[in-house]
Amino acid sequence: MNHHSENSRREVSNGEAGVVGAVIGFGLVALGLYLAVVRFHIRKEQLVEAGLYLFIIAAALTTPVLRKFSRRGVRMKRPPCQCRLKIPQFSPVENSPGAE
Repeated sequence: MNHHSENSRREVSNGEAGVVGAVIGFGLVALGLYLAVVRFHIRKEQLVEAGLYLFIIAAALTTPVLRKFSRRGVRMKRPPCQCRLKIPQFSPVENSPGAE
């Protein structure tokens, strides 16, 4: 038995709201890139370069924030001058070929 409702529009659930937001966001980015190329005559190579710069800047800004939240406030403590290179200590007199 098919039930037809008078209201043919569906409501967007919370799970679908992110998908709808992503589609709208990508559409706005695509429109902005199109206008930048057609209206402002920006070459595609310049867009790629600008995208790389934006990615590097975004990574530089978000890395400290993500690191702070991932460590959960626990600070790693270590000695101030930790040297991992072990240099053998020897006396030149004991290891010389003429010493007996």
